[in-house]
Amino acid sequence: MDRIQYMRLLIEAVNNDNGISGYYADINNEFTIEGNCLTIGAEGGIAFWQPKPFIAGVKVYTIRHPQLNELTALFVASLLNANSANYNYTNARVLAKSKPNPSHSPSNPPQTHPTTIVQILIGTIWKRS
Repeated sequence: MDRIQYMRLLIEAVNNDNGISGYYADINNEFTIEGNCLTIGAEGGIAFWQPKPFIAGVKVYTIRHPQLNELTALFVASLLNANSANYNYTNARVLAKSKPNPSHSPSNPPQTHPTTIVQILIGTIWKRS
């Protein structure tokens, strides 16, 4: 058995190199995730297009859609990356530490979970296409 043929990209919550942090041998395909999706690191909030099968580290989310291809994925990723400061966990933690008892007034609405914001953004994009 040639180990190299089982090597998969290890995608983690990093903000560079397309999220790749190394390689992992997954001989039985137990951890391999099918490609053709976007990945978003929860803490950095940066989206990357993953065309090939990969293994996801912790706090890496995948986004799939039947119409997602390289061009639409790169478009959505550029929108998400341009607004990543609005939905990543790092800013949510900083906000939570700076405002321990927030009031939910119109000037300070409750925080929306980052995944929900991403889903809303992508849903809006698909509706307009």
